[in-house]
Amino acid sequence: MLAIEYALRHPDTVIVSPAAPDDRFYYRRPSVPDLGDKFLCVVVKSVGAFVVTASVTARQKRGVQVWPETT
Repeated sequence: MLAIEYALRHPDTVIVSPAAPDDRFYYRRPSVPDLGDKFLCVVVKSVGAFVVTASVTARQKRGVQVWPETT
């Protein structure tokens, strides 16, 4: 649970889902050697602001990056 909270408070990247614009993917590369180059992905429904799911993934999904802001 602490890893999920940390990913939400300090994400490396936040992406808006192209398939579900109300969903945000919060990505954080955990400092756990066993995971290698994988990311913790926490999916948050922006309407109602609740966690849908969390998982470990090898790559980030495509979509509009909203954090950090790009110019």
